[in-house]
Amino acid sequence: MSAKSRSALEQHSSNLAAYIRNHPEVPLADLAYTLQVGRTDFGHRRFVVANHTGELPEMLQPLGNEKGKPSRKVFTSTVEQENKPIVFMFPGLGNQYVDMGLGLYRTEPLFKQELDRCFDLLDSHLDFSMKAILFPQEARDEAVHKINRIDINQMVVFIFEYALGKYLIELGIMPKYMIGYSFGEFAAACLAGVFVLEDAIRVIIRRGQMIKGTEEGAMLSVPMTEEELRPLLPPDVSLSIVNGPSCVVGGTRPAVEQFEEQLKSLRQICIRLDTSYALHSAVMEPVREAFAEEMKQIRLYPPQIPFISNLSGNWITDEEATDPGYWGQQLTDSIRFADGLQEILKEEALTFLEVGPDRNLSALLRYFVHRDSSHTILNLIRNPQENVEDQTYLYTRLGQLWGRDTALNG
Repeated sequence: MSAKSRSALEQHSSNLAAYIRNHPEVPLADLAYTLQVGRTDFGHRRFVVANHTGELPEMLQPLGNEKGKPSRKVFTSTVEQENKPIVFMFPGLGNQYVDMGLGLYRTEPLFKQELDRCFDLLDSHLDFSMKAILFPQEARDEAVHKINRIDINQMVVFIFEYALGKYLIELGIMPKYMIGYSFGEFAAACLAGVFVLEDAIRVIIRRGQMIKGTEEGAMLSVPMTEEELRPLLPPDVSLSIVNGPSCVVGGTRPAVEQFEEQLKSLRQICIRLDTSYALHSAVMEPVREAFAEEMKQIRLYPPQIPFISNLSGNWITDEEATDPGYWGQQLTDSIRFADGLQEILKEEALTFLEVGPDRNLSALLRYFVHRDSSHTILNLIRNPQENVEDQTYLYTRLGQLWGRDTALNG
């Protein structure tokens, strides 16, 4: 609900609570539809996330009573800046989990439609069911193990982020810009129209198979800037990802273990990543050309939505996006994510949406954003440890998005 002033909003809340008490039979969906479609959106806004109409009077009524305490399920905001551009941020590998988004798959037809399309395409290439790994009905322990395999997690992350991105666009949440973290660049490129979904799935399957065949590697997160870290790097360890306040390095397992000991001797705390493959390092060099050849087999188009190149940390050019060799280099070269974020942040007042599991990119972005900035940062998918329904979590974020003046179609 919305109003032209805070006092009018409070009165509207009390009136609505009274109406529901007198008409408890009104379906929640009908009520929500009327409030959204049949009313003009004003600057003072309020939303609640509820499972049934009976919850609403108790949630809303205290807001009209000065002695009452506002419900934690009620969100009130004032639109400070209209039409802020949307930025989609796509996470990389590592945060995927079994039953990720299952609640949305069961309740959101648009999301289910896109994910089912991906499942069908994968079924035509694989001798196992990807749906049975993401949403297992049996053999759950086996699925938990498989979903972290390098040849499977890439498919899971890509189709999930692609389906979620398409779902948001169907709701009218259209990105002006996009950025992907490492492997997340593939979701950004696909939604930007660089390659069609069918081709994307085929090359991502091959990418996972190729990486699986490389020498055993390791990756290490180091809390140092690029300038601090580079002088310490031995020749056999690559600078894999530049995050700003920290970096990730990669190489063969012995090389990374030796470098880890060197850092510990300097009293530097570092964290080993849970992977046996050194992405964005020289360890991937044997498959770089082979993957570029795979990319030559599909049609590449100039992007229709601007997105950041992980390799340059700047806006990707048409020449880069349509060059098969670029996507081969993406396996071996450094990911300049911090540079990419800072490039996007040259524009004021943006709304950043983390289109994938957890909130790692949102947390990293906040390192570069001043507390008093006009940017909005929201993650959309819960961490598996958070005890909240997927739909409630997403709807709360969408409500916050609307509260900051983004119109929703659904």
